[in-house]
Amino acid sequence: MNNANTLNTCIIGVGNAGIKIATKVLEKVALDHLFLAKHSSIVSGNEKKIEITIPSRINPSSDQIRKTLLEASDDILSKVSKYQSIIIVGNLPSRFASAVLPVLSKILKSNINTEIICVTI
Repeated sequence: MNNANTLNTCIIGVGNAGIKIATKVLEKVALDHLFLAKHSSIVSGNEKKIEITIPSRINPSSDQIRKTLLEASDDILSKVSKYQSIIIVGNLPSRFASAVLPVLSKILKSNINTEIICVTI
């Protein structure tokens, strides 16, 4: 991680735990970041976030979350396509992260030529 700036790296925090871990990493290492959140209150005031919210659903299914993620894929790709390395952090027991992480990894891998590292808890 010492040469993270020269590697042109972005860390993506997915869900509550992923965002908290990414925030801790950002305190130690100067990286660009993107947060994918289910609720806007989690990362309010942050311009480097994308809210994945299913309209009029209190407890959305994994399929509904994936569908909304796919609808936001162009926005995600536009924000991370310039990086050589992407680190994705999330919590697999969370319904949100378990729905987002595999699809996000596939979107990134198939659309941009970059190294992708996925760290899950």
